[in-house]
Amino acid sequence: MNNYRLISTGLILLSLMLAGEAARSQGVIADHNAVWAFDAVPDNWIDSVAKNIRMYYLHQSHGSQIMQGMAIINAEDDKYYPHRMAAEWWLYPNGLEIGDNGDTTWARQIRRYLDTNKVNCNLVSMSWCGGAYTCDSLETVAFLTAWRHLEEDYPYVKFVYQTSRLTRIDWTDDVRQAILRTNEQIRQWCRDNNCYLMDYGAIEGHRADGSFDPMATDSCTTWCEDYCQLPVSDCPPCVPDTFDGIWNRSEMGPTDYCAHAENDVYGGLVCYRKGKAWWWLMARAAGWNPGQTLCGDANNDGTVNVGDPIFLINNIFKTGPPPIYPDMADVNNDSEINVGDAVYLVNYVFKTGNPPHCQ
Repeated sequence: MNNYRLISTGLILLSLMLAGEAARSQGVIADHNAVWAFDAVPDNWIDSVAKNIRMYYLHQSHGSQIMQGMAIINAEDDKYYPHRMAAEWWLYPNGLEIGDNGDTTWARQIRRYLDTNKVNCNLVSMSWCGGAYTCDSLETVAFLTAWRHLEEDYPYVKFVYQTSRLTRIDWTDDVRQAILRTNEQIRQWCRDNNCYLMDYGAIEGHRADGSFDPMATDSCTTWCEDYCQLPVSDCPPCVPDTFDGIWNRSEMGPTDYCAHAENDVYGGLVCYRKGKAWWWLMARAAGWNPGQTLCGDANNDGTVNVGDPIFLINNIFKTGPPPIYPDMADVNNDSEINVGDAVYLVNYVFKTGNPPHCQ
């Protein structure tokens, strides 16, 4: 692409971004990038999470993967003693999974807990499992609106949204497509409304090279083996059952395996990765504002989103401030920071291009 085309593309992107929804706040999203950023969380923020986060977590079997992932991490390094978590199993009233067809019964269960634990809870999350594929777009809005009402009624509590799992091995392509659509609707809601989001679907579906595998399952059986062959990866076969923290128990009893991990050799990996992303997200919820952690985070806000190409374009064309960490802004790794990096980031953010590649 010649310089004229690069500049023209940059100006078009700038006008579209500043005029449209893309310029909104993007929230704090723990996706596959957060897995890699886990090691950058400072020890003092790990301590802060363990001491200060008091959480209520409503979940089903798939949602327990967060707890199982934390167990693996704690077994590796006991400084990662998890925060206080009151985990409660969803009891399937009338046979419903959480959020089936837009059902919001779960919101009443959360309200009951909060009304009786006002001093003992400052963060709430809930896993959305199979219910996601039964919802059309309007029913998904009803689900998300119920979350928004909770945020309005309990302003002292932080609420962490979650995308759904991807699919089980035996689920049809129609189900898979419904979940992918619903997950993207949740992501957009969280971008538009500046929410905390645990992006289960992105973590399950992204391979080690950053590409997304739409055929991935919630046990990552389509890519785990390749991932584990990389030298940067540890691939525990199971979750150790020696840790006896109250966060690791619910009505299903002790969770000493990775739920839905059909692959015996690599099954623990999906839980391990989610545990890392969860620690990163909890540190953000506790107040950590990371500096140089992510390639592509040009505006140094702790996440890679559409705000980063806007930041670069403002710097290049409108004399805006330069990136605090220039190496993190050279996303196409050509030793220059120019509109090509902004175009590269736009393609990545909108899911059509490769992940940032900094030196």
